[in-house]
Amino acid sequence: MDNWMFTKIIYFNIISTCALIAILWFFSRGPTAKNLVTSLLALILVGVYFAKQFSVPGFAIFTFLSFAIFVYIPILLFGGSLMLRHKARKTAVASLMAGLLGVGVGIDAFFIEPHWLEVSYVTFSSPKIEHSLRIVFISDFQTDHISDYEKSFLLRALAEKPDIILFGGDYLQVDHKHWVPLLKEAHQLMRDVELQAPEGVFAVQGNIDSWHPWQLIFAGLPVTATHITKSYEVGGIRLTCLSLHDSRNQNLRPRKHYDEPTGTDDTTPDPFHVVLGHVPDYAMGDLSADLLLAGHTHGGQVQLPLLGPVMTMCKVPRSWASGITKLPHGGQLLVSRGLGMERNSSPRLRFLCRPELVVIDLEPEKSSEGNK
Repeated sequence: MDNWMFTKIIYFNIISTCALIAILWFFSRGPTAKNLVTSLLALILVGVYFAKQFSVPGFAIFTFLSFAIFVYIPILLFGGSLMLRHKARKTAVASLMAGLLGVGVGIDAFFIEPHWLEVSYVTFSSPKIEHSLRIVFISDFQTDHISDYEKSFLLRALAEKPDIILFGGDYLQVDHKHWVPLLKEAHQLMRDVELQAPEGVFAVQGNIDSWHPWQLIFAGLPVTATHITKSYEVGGIRLTCLSLHDSRNQNLRPRKHYDEPTGTDDTTPDPFHVVLGHVPDYAMGDLSADLLLAGHTHGGQVQLPLLGPVMTMCKVPRSWASGITKLPHGGQLLVSRGLGMERNSSPRLRFLCRPELVVIDLEPEKSSEGNK
């Protein structure tokens, strides 16, 4: 977060504090349930107005709104509860509970979930698979500083003893003047954990990687980092790594140059085909693939009960934004919630959407049940 944004946050909080004091004074003059609702609406309007005034392109508005939602509104609710405790006991209790809920959600979203890693294990079986193969899928590394958290999830990935490691894009998110120092730290981290896998490590480009030479993160390491669409025969499967452009293509169709790597011919049986792309939109196309992998969505980063992801930043249906989806063409799409978070001016939070490391086991089909 740059100094300019930090200054805006200070101004926003000064204005919000003054507004809160004024609204509490107004409420104290006539503490009723009706006036509590009026006070809440007034505070919300002030928060939304100044959030829009101070906002910059991107998700900055949510940073300002998070102060209103998780700080100022709970304080108003606590104050209202205190003033109503004798006149309207039920309203006072409800106000207190609502305030505690807001604080609890804020603590979870900002301090617990962002680094509460979940390791998801999924198994796919197919007659195309000749022997067991373990893939670890790491999506949306997306950090603005290297900490013990980044090191811990890389070590956890390696501890799963994968045959193949796949990186789904979005690695470092900082401004230009801080990118090179962060690159050096990230590169050193990859060396320190001895990043490697028996059948190879593969990495594709994410949307935040467009302005920097992101492949340098893996320089000198046994990692195939590609920004173009290309296929590889590895570990008995076919792996297609998509360019960022192709991963965004909702009408993507098979192309001979990446569906059939050099050395294949018409008599070669089709191997189990895994496609790795950053954005899941390509799954809306018609690819001859068994398993499609993507990230980008962060699972919404914030999910609400019944609704699911608040936003997904992609074109696929909301229900496809995380987890496994069976596709019309017969393949399956797996979208990871990712490991990092949106950075720069965005609030650093996750809610009902823990960061995720995905461990995929490919197994020969042992029954007629197909994919599990």
